This record gives sequence, structure tokens and C-alpha cells, in this order.
Amino acid sequence: MVEPKADSKYAVVSAASIIAKVIRDRRLDVLRLMYGVRGSGYPADPETVSWVMEVLNKGLRPPIIRYSWSTLEGTEAFVEEG
Repeated sequence: MVEPKADSKYAVVSAASIIAKVIRDRRLDVLRLMYGVRGSGYPADPETVSWVMEVLNKGLRPPIIRYSWSTLEGTEAFVEEG
């Protein structure tokens, strides 16, 4: 079950959220080293979108890109899920 604002109501949820963010940030650091990733990794981040488009325009297709990402709709890289 999902509870809105659970991270502000329950210490354990807040702690889990912090741990998840730290783990995500560390994994993103590895991807930066491996693939030269720029930005936060989120589709609303212009720097992330710029990096994805640059990589695709070079003809590269790294396995870390979500090709079903709505940002890629209209490009030849876009793949529909399902």
C-alpha cells in the first residue's frame, strides 16, 4: 500500500529513502565513469536529455538508456514497451 508523505511520518521510511538516494547516486557515479553520463539521470533534466541525444546521434546505443523513454518518441531509437 502507498501512503502519501510516508517519509515524513515514519522514520524507517525516511531512512530507506535516504539510503536509496545514496545508492542511486553511487551507481550514477559508476555510469559517469563507464559511459560519460551527464546530468541527474532523470528525464526532466536538460543535461541528461542532452547527453542521451548526443550519444544517440553518434550512433551509440548504451544498454543504460531507457529506449521507451517518452523523450525519445519521434526518434529512431524509441522502442515502445509491451
